[in-house]
Amino acid sequence: MWRAHAAAKQTGRHVVDRFDSLLIRYDAWFLVLMAVLLTIAVVVATALAVWCVTYQGKRFTGRWEWGKWYVSVWAECS
Repeated sequence: MWRAHAAAKQTGRHVVDRFDSLLIRYDAWFLVLMAVLLTIAVVVATALAVWCVTYQGKRFTGRWEWGKWYVSVWAECS
């Protein structure tokens, strides 16, 4: 009886440990994805500002809005 209880407890612990390791692995991928998307956004905004300053009227105006149901990015070379 004692061995069956110990084996069941060990199996339950193994399942929980496996679930935790999978959860951590997928959380890490989510963080990597967010970092990549943020990097792409910064590179695009910087490239737009450089292009505006180099080829347009030497001024760059940009605005970022964050609403409850929308995201708005607006840029203007003037």
